[in-house]
Amino acid sequence: MLSRTFRIPTEKFPLVTRGKVINHELFRVVVRADETLRNPKCAVIVSNKIAKTAVARNQIRRQVYDVLGEMISGLPNVYISVFPKKVGMTKTQVKTILQSLLK
Repeated sequence: MLSRTFRIPTEKFPLVTRGKVINHELFRVVVRADETLRNPKCAVIVSNKIAKTAVARNQIRRQVYDVLGEMISGLPNVYISVFPKKVGMTKTQVKTILQSLLK
């Protein structure tokens, strides 16, 4: 799981959903640079259109946060917002896709 120090606070959400957009068939990733950051900040936003139940949305969110927690040391000091587009991905799929998108 990703530590609180690496998560984007809710008051920053409107600001960080605009930036460089990286599209994939399973994810949309928005990266926004900020010179004042000491470490990368990440957020995972799962829409009701993707998963209808809160249980499914939270499973996706936890899975992506877990992968981001493993990758956090190699990420640049930017805001990263991840928007999953599909349900039913395995952890290895999520990891390989996010590693290729965030290089």
